[in-house]
Amino acid sequence: GKTLIETVTDAAQTIILTPDKGNPFAAGATPDPNSTAGDTLSEGHLQGLTLYLPYAAGSDGQKVRLTLTGASADAFTLVYQGQRIDIGADGLFEVTVRAGQQSLAFGLWESGDVDQSGSLTLKAQFIDASGQPTHKEHQEITLTLNATDEDATPTPIDTTIKGDLAPIDFGPDPGVQSQNDALGNLITDPNQAELGRADTLYDSAGADLIQSGGGADTINATRGGNDRIEAGDGDDWVSAAAGADSVQGGTGSDILHGDAGQDQLEGGADQDLLIGGADNDEVFADTRQERNDALAANDLSLGGSATRGEWVDGSAGEDFVVGGADADLILGGADADLLLGGAGNDNLWGDSGTTFAYRDWSLERQVEERNGVTYYKSVFARAGIEASAGADDLMFGGAGDDWLLGNGGDDFIDGGADNDVAFGEQGDDQILGGVGDDVLSGDNLDDPDEPGSGLAGALHGNDYLDGGTGADTLWGNGGTDQLIGGSGDDKLHGDDVKTPGQYHGQDYLDGGDGADTLWGGGEDDELIGGAGNDHLEGDHSTLDVQYHGKDTLAGGQGDDTLIGGSKDDQLYGGEGNDALVGDDTPDHPFAAEAHGKDTLFGEQGNDSLSGGGKDDRLYGGEGDDFLEGDGDTVAEGGNDLLDGGTGKDVLHGNAGNDTLLGGADDDSLYGDAGNDTLSGGAGTDGMDGGEGDDVYLLASGESPLNAAGNSEAILDQSGSNRVVFSGALPDDLTLVSVLGGSYLQIDSSTADHLLVQGGLAGAVATYEFADGQTLSYAELIGRRMDGVNDATDASGQRVLTGGRDNNTIVAMAGASTLSGGRGSDTLTGGGGGNTYLYSRGDGSDTIADQSKAGGFTAANTLRFGSGIAPADITLGLGSLLICVGSDPADAIHIEGFTPGDVYAQPAIDRFEFADGTVLSYP
Repeated sequence: GKTLIETVTDAAQTIILTPDKGNPFAAGATPDPNSTAGDTLSEGHLQGLTLYLPYAAGSDGQKVRLTLTGASADAFTLVYQGQRIDIGADGLFEVTVRAGQQSLAFGLWESGDVDQSGSLTLKAQFIDASGQPTHKEHQEITLTLNATDEDATPTPIDTTIKGDLAPIDFGPDPGVQSQNDALGNLITDPNQAELGRADTLYDSAGADLIQSGGGADTINATRGGNDRIEAGDGDDWVSAAAGADSVQGGTGSDILHGDAGQDQLEGGADQDLLIGGADNDEVFADTRQERNDALAANDLSLGGSATRGEWVDGSAGEDFVVGGADADLILGGADADLLLGGAGNDNLWGDSGTTFAYRDWSLERQVEERNGVTYYKSVFARAGIEASAGADDLMFGGAGDDWLLGNGGDDFIDGGADNDVAFGEQGDDQILGGVGDDVLSGDNLDDPDEPGSGLAGALHGNDYLDGGTGADTLWGNGGTDQLIGGSGDDKLHGDDVKTPGQYHGQDYLDGGDGADTLWGGGEDDELIGGAGNDHLEGDHSTLDVQYHGKDTLAGGQGDDTLIGGSKDDQLYGGEGNDALVGDDTPDHPFAAEAHGKDTLFGEQGNDSLSGGGKDDRLYGGEGDDFLEGDGDTVAEGGNDLLDGGTGKDVLHGNAGNDTLLGGADDDSLYGDAGNDTLSGGAGTDGMDGGEGDDVYLLASGESPLNAAGNSEAILDQSGSNRVVFSGALPDDLTLVSVLGGSYLQIDSSTADHLLVQGGLAGAVATYEFADGQTLSYAELIGRRMDGVNDATDASGQRVLTGGRDNNTIVAMAGASTLSGGRGSDTLTGGGGGNTYLYSRGDGSDTIADQSKAGGFTAANTLRFGSGIAPADITLGLGSLLICVGSDPADAIHIEGFTPGDVYAQPAIDRFEFADGTVLSYP
């Protein structure tokens, strides 16, 4: 932002910009008390401003309405985000500070005539998305116009000095005995021409007309006065020195120096070397053009792209410099300049000036690829330049493959047609590539072979880059940058790994149409792929993870690849079959603790989503999607949420306690490691929680048979798993053993169907119902099935479960699980290591375990279901009678127990309760 008192001048008219205290254009700063109105901006030049908010803009950005009122408001053009917008007579224009940002750089270009006195006021007002004011309008900058009449009458000529005249012979001796006048000029015969003579001419202290004619002439107009110099044909050398001079080189390779004063230099035909010198000059490689005509003609023709053109240097002052048809070197020098390259492969430097140059100067462009980085170098022979303090330049390359370097200041650079290379360097720059395959860089990087050749990270600015049409490469580098790729297959880098991470900024990248590649770099970036198959990475994989940011990536249309990098990122696939990765990739992994809590949205298409480490949220959206919470390469899994959305999705929770939601259609859900929660949603789903104690959620009406007659299935063989019915009661269910007892089929009166692998062997330990009841698998089978169900669990052990009737169950191999279910059942076990199950309401069961009698010593266990505590059981008479609760029908008779024999081996060694209590014999 500008904190000094700035001025804008048009010939004799001056506009004074005085920032008020606390205005948003100076971040709360007051004008510099030591500043003066000496900084000037001539007609056609740019005043850079920075608007500051008192807070960071919200998610939709902050719109600001600016109003420029008063005389000559329509003489200004807004330069904003690569656009040139005429403000118009009403003085209204709007800008938007994008989300998360607190400042915005823009420019006011004095592009028209200012010829009347008056006062202008620039006001700012915050508005909402609909354009309604949200704050009171307040004055920010006052512009006072001190106008005087412009003198349309040319300066009268005091002395006319001509060349190509024969000298007067003042003596009788052989040869010409010439003499010089008081100015040092040869005294000539005005009536005797000597065409092509190499003259040396000097001016007077007044306003001179100097016409040297043909030949290689030398003109020293150093005494002052507003001179008009016409060098004519030949390779001429001119120094205009003091005064507002007009210099025309004519035909030939001329060297023209404007020196001090507001000069106008025209190179004319052939390859010239023009240096404007101090003050505000107009320098034209060929012939003078009106400003608007030159701007309109700037992109019209290609010209001699391979031909070395003019050396055109505005030098100090606010200059207007126009190149010719060939490959020109155009230097703005110090202060705010307007540079037009025109046709040809031009080289434009905004703030550099000539140190020395010869007529046979040359410039070689060098492009070198080293370690994956492309370096652009300009190598001079027989000439040299150096950079000056920066100012706000306007630079237009025009047609041809132009190289443009803004140097310091807040520059506006337009490469124009063809394949351009542009570097903004220091300041908040706006750079447009135009048509062609362009390379744009907001700042400049150090060449490791030439330390100090680039720009220090602390000096990088907040730049706006727009590649336009073509396959462009854009580098924002340090600062908070906006990069727009436009149409074509573009490469956009918000920052670069060679820029120290602490200088990376919160960048905005939009690839536009085409197959684009976008890298955000450090800090919190926003990347938009646009149309085409794009590749987006929130952070550079080789950048230290401490500088990674919380990035937002949106693929847009096409089959895109999105990689968030470290920190908590948000990824949106958009249309197409996209691949979304929350953190790293196998090719460039980083430590698990550096992973972030990412949110991934596949949206339309058949997408692949991988969250990476930490607690991620994945939403497949439309299409047949593949979602994995962590990924195979992640050592530290998170507790992830996976939502498949519509389509036939495949979900893998991987490590951690994950929640998997299949959504509509027939989905496949795999919890993998951890205690996971799985809900297939609508459709016929397959679910496998994997390792851990998993929960399966089933809503009424979401599990019909599919067209092939298949049921929803649970294929989980490990852990203590639960099924939760949100709309069913136990009496709504019908249970059937299928596939030889390998599966339990559960049919509901709500037309839902569930197939549980190992269901008869307790693969699902408990079932919870809408009325709050919780039944173990044995309790559910005991209530809703008949007969004895013989199954084998995942470890290969037999599980025998009785139904509602009176059953006799025998398992003599050992390590079996026996449950009688409802009714009066007899359970006979052998081999040792058996487990007997009993729940309230199971009736009067008899346990006749033969293990001890057969010499098997492995302990047998009687396990009580929920709702039975040690206080609920009593011992009765007989071998061993255990009465459960107050219902006399609930009792367990254990055979093989002799109370009077202290050496007897009891049939049951352990008594386990649902609350964790274990009883045994003393």
